[in-house]
Amino acid sequence: MLNTFPMRIIAHSVLHTLKYPKQFMSFLIKVGYVIADQTISVGYANLFIDMIKGLKEGPLEYRLKMMRTDLNKEVNPDTIQNITDYFTQKAVYDKIKYKTPDQIKWNIKIDHGFQGIYKLWVVQKAEEMEAEGFGYLQNFAEEKTIELQAMPEEGYQFDNRKKITLESIFNSSINGPDGHNNILIFHDLHLNSDNFDNEDKFVSVLDPSAKDTSNSWFHYAATIPSFNQLTHTEIKIVRNAYLTKMAAFKEQFSQWVLISNSSSSNTESIQFFKDNIIPSLPAVESFFNNEEVLKYYQQYPKEDMEYHMYIGEITKRALLNYYLNFMPITEEVKKSLEEKFKLQGIYNNRIPVIIVSRLKDLSLPLDVKIYENIFAEPLENQSELQKRKFINIED
Repeated sequence: MLNTFPMRIIAHSVLHTLKYPKQFMSFLIKVGYVIADQTISVGYANLFIDMIKGLKEGPLEYRLKMMRTDLNKEVNPDTIQNITDYFTQKAVYDKIKYKTPDQIKWNIKIDHGFQGIYKLWVVQKAEEMEAEGFGYLQNFAEEKTIELQAMPEEGYQFDNRKKITLESIFNSSINGPDGHNNILIFHDLHLNSDNFDNEDKFVSVLDPSAKDTSNSWFHYAATIPSFNQLTHTEIKIVRNAYLTKMAAFKEQFSQWVLISNSSSSNTESIQFFKDNIIPSLPAVESFFNNEEVLKYYQQYPKEDMEYHMYIGEITKRALLNYYLNFMPITEEVKKSLEEKFKLQGIYNNRIPVIIVSRLKDLSLPLDVKIYENIFAEPLENQSELQKRKFINIED
């Protein structure tokens, strides 16, 4: 059966992903950009993608509010207070019906002063967002290769943005009847032991217990570069090359995703994966090793450039526990969805996933302490921009 539906990768950056470096979120979106027809970004990563555009748009008051929210309260208390005082004084100024020339001059002087400090902040903020991998994702959104969507359960709304529900993540109904060609993507740090219980098992697809539908399974696919190091032009070249040179594999992979999402047999996808996907994985590895644009980056230390990609299926039980602990949802929501899936007869159907990791020999659920030897600073780090102190504006 020829699969004519576009393959979509869903990168859902839930609330607790903010505990970790933001470049993890942007990287997941870029993996999807390279290997899929379209990537759907859901959640808090979209706030940072939108921020790039919002930094230079909107009235001064709006932009200063964004700056005040971002500044570190301990490092920049005076600047934060100055911005708060600015809003107070502007409110008084706006209520003056007949303004004197001196009042008008004062207002222009104050606006000019805050525009100066804002320009300083926005340059540094843009550098930070670029370093965290969000610099050109807005371009991809405008090109429709990634789509930014919102989830009402997360508590914030976008009037002009397509909305999805948490339930649709589980039943692959995003974007209508062709939704069965969706696959989730995770960073392994998000799949850590804090988000699961003792009954959530992850095994190798080659392990006989992978056929047990109460277990999640995964398999090493390929070593890939850190796409966050690539320029806008470079990553577009890599995407076009992948979609052309790896078209045969992509069709097989897309077919497996469709089977995983829609087959009435809980193990058909495993057999298809063993017969058709595993034999083709060396070609995927070879592509990323030999693609011309990527060869330049091979001179950099592997720990800066190298990630490992895994493919597998996660149980609905494990994914519900993940959302319970990491989104987070309530126990009541979890139980409601669990009962609904059981009534629909799909509770035992596993969900296709991609997992990226810095670890070549990945074991899940992840023990976060393993990463202490990889990152020199704590994972729950603070950006360098937030540590910088800004000059005060004098009246």
